Amino acid sequence: MSNAPYMKRITDTIGTGMMGGGVKEKDQVDDKFVEPGRHNVLFDNPQESGTIAAEWLKEVVWPTFLQEEVERSRESLPSSNRLQEGFSQRVKRVRLREKLLKL
Repeated sequence: MSNAPYMKRITDTIGTGMMGGGVKEKDQVDDKFVEPGRHNVLFDNPQESGTIAAEWLKEVVWPTFLQEEVERSRESLPSSNRLQEGFSQRVKRVRLREKLLKL
């Protein structure tokens, strides 16, 4: 169904459109093809599609997630003493309004 020039044309244009985000230039596109490679590939061959997605999750997403978790665990937890000034003022106004409504 698909030949090499067609596949190259498709992968070369991924992420280059108006809302594409430039993912091709950021090296965020891998050439992965599932046989049979029709448009509804997820339904045509769910086993192979799932295997490719699982490999990507394991190799790309999971290590990134773990690294972000390590970095987050090093950060101190926010305390109520360090809340933004504006937030504290809004809370005080809401509490004052509630007191006035109860009168």
